[in-house]
Amino acid sequence: MPKLLLILLLACCCVHSLAQGYIAFGDSLKQGRVHRNGNRSLTYFNIGETRGVDYSLDKVSEYRLKYSVYEALVIDGDRKFYRRLADGTVKLYRSGFHYALKTGDRAVLIRKRNFREELNNTLQLNATKDDLSRLSYSKPALIAVLNQNDKAGFDIKSVPYRKFGVIVGYNLLQFKTSPYLISLTKQVATPSVGLFADLPLSFKKNAIYLTPEVNASKQQVPFYQSDTNGHTNFVALNMQNVNILTSLKLVAGQGLFRPYGKVGVIASAINVKCPTGLVSTTRDGTNVYVNNIPLAVSQKGLQVGVNIAGGVQIPVGGRKNIHVEVRYTKSLNDALKDFKLNTSNVGISAGFSL
Repeated sequence: MPKLLLILLLACCCVHSLAQGYIAFGDSLKQGRVHRNGNRSLTYFNIGETRGVDYSLDKVSEYRLKYSVYEALVIDGDRKFYRRLADGTVKLYRSGFHYALKTGDRAVLIRKRNFREELNNTLQLNATKDDLSRLSYSKPALIAVLNQNDKAGFDIKSVPYRKFGVIVGYNLLQFKTSPYLISLTKQVATPSVGLFADLPLSFKKNAIYLTPEVNASKQQVPFYQSDTNGHTNFVALNMQNVNILTSLKLVAGQGLFRPYGKVGVIASAINVKCPTGLVSTTRDGTNVYVNNIPLAVSQKGLQVGVNIAGGVQIPVGGRKNIHVEVRYTKSLNDALKDFKLNTSNVGISAGFSL
């Protein structure tokens, strides 16, 4: 059995390395199977043949392995093969951590420190410094710029970009009835503050973002417990929540007001303490006796749930945006062992991003 697995592994490696492609020498092109031998040579196989011919990379102008095309570019006197990422009026290439642009026969290397200026000059975008600040040094963003640049009426502001910001909210927290303690209030208003990011996954007109967020909130909730003997116990619990959300966000259009929807999951770390102790009342006929009982309560728990939200994103210049949204969160489990707390909330949030 181990020998069979080894044979299958070697066969898979051979199929992968001997990929269908082509090899080009200037205007001459040969289609077949191509295997790269490190940084020095290529082995070319005619279709249906098992014996190949070696060619030095110095003699090759372009070749393809599976779906990737590699082209030899001479930049600052240095000849090197770059993988072609976008093929249009202006071509985009990558080698290692660097990108290159080619217009006609001229190729330039765009390094991270000056890529915005190179794009602006090469593509003749005539974009302002604020508009260029939107662009990130990433493959999806650069491809989006080049692909959309070939279209009439292209505006660099339409290219999605990474955003980071702060968010504040006001939530109505609702508690599910517990067999141990019963909330005196149906809803508790609580503020929250946090950080978030919009990381683009799609660079089309209706952009899709991965949106991680972390926020924190604190609230005091009164509870009571009654029994058939006339005893009623009151307790105020301090709850501290740290919430981590991960959502997919769809932003529609590129207008001044950009509506969006989000759906995701949430994990909440909850810490409960009792700062005031337990207030116990006992009724004896017409008399009511009140006792203050020190109570050491400190419990921690983890709650997971789902989150949906909808809102609007308003660009206010450069990379700056205002976000306003309404969200609903529903927990899927009880957070604490003794209190069996299960929460849901509806809230409104406002954020600012750069």
